Amino acid sequence: MKKYLLFLILLVFTSTRAENVEYTKDIFSSAFISFNDEDFRNIFLEEKIDNLDVNNSLLFIYTPGSMNDDRMDGVCSTYNEFAYLNDFFYNLKIKYKFYFFLNCTNKIQGDMKIPNASNFPFPYRGTSKHKKIRKNLLNLINEFKEDGFKSSQIFLIGHSCGAWHSLFISSQNSDLVNSVIAFSPSCFGPRYLYFQRRGFLKQRRNDIKKISNTELLSSIIFVSPNDIRENHMTLKWLKKIDGVKMIKTLKRENKEYIYNSLRCNFHSDQNLEEISILDGHNLHFSTCFKKYNPEIIDFIKSRIS
Repeated sequence: MKKYLLFLILLVFTSTRAENVEYTKDIFSSAFISFNDEDFRNIFLEEKIDNLDVNNSLLFIYTPGSMNDDRMDGVCSTYNEFAYLNDFFYNLKIKYKFYFFLNCTNKIQGDMKIPNASNFPFPYRGTSKHKKIRKNLLNLINEFKEDGFKSSQIFLIGHSCGAWHSLFISSQNSDLVNSVIAFSPSCFGPRYLYFQRRGFLKQRRNDIKKISNTELLSSIIFVSPNDIRENHMTLKWLKKIDGVKMIKTLKRENKEYIYNSLRCNFHSDQNLEEISILDGHNLHFSTCFKKYNPEIIDFIKSRIS
């Protein structure tokens, strides 16, 4: 279990313990998620759903970010990662029937098991964690297609590395899915570490070249101007691709994010005092992100009408 201090330093996941008190519950395995009411603490996870209504339903596949560059992660996700998403999808049920699947990648690791913030010989020797995650996602999509879902029904959603991989997979496989909803796509650590991570930097450049060569990438991408990984400037090359809509999210005010005069927090499902989000990379963890509901709803509507 991550310690409170680690939470403040990394700010990627929010499963913490302060004085042995759990801040939010962990999620360890892939599952369908049902949004039963407006309280994210009541999300319902089930490994399998029998008799999927593939003819009349949309499918959203959510791939979260990674804590480790090339090694396995301790957890897949947390309940409070879905504080905003629960609010959005609970209300989306009024208009559309859909399934939401959490695609966990925490048990995947690269052949070299490179420690965080380390360099590696380029090209990578063996198969990296990044490539394995992409293969896993591609296989998952094809499994759902075998169940009867069509490309037009499938939306990829991702955060951080999960968003980057979702965009990459979609760009390299035309007509594989309908579209991508990406929150803070990035996969190569803070920019200030690039000088000592030349292998990852080369991998990033290769990815950018491959994604840029696609003719169409139907996607809506949310990027924080304060993100130390990728921001609206480092990702401006994406805007040159047809089908990409990029939205710059809230700017930080006095080291915090404020919406409607309220502080944007990492929400706790354990009734603890909530911690402010200091890094826009994780802004969609907060219900502040409902500011962008109209854009996402309009995007989905435009893709299925």
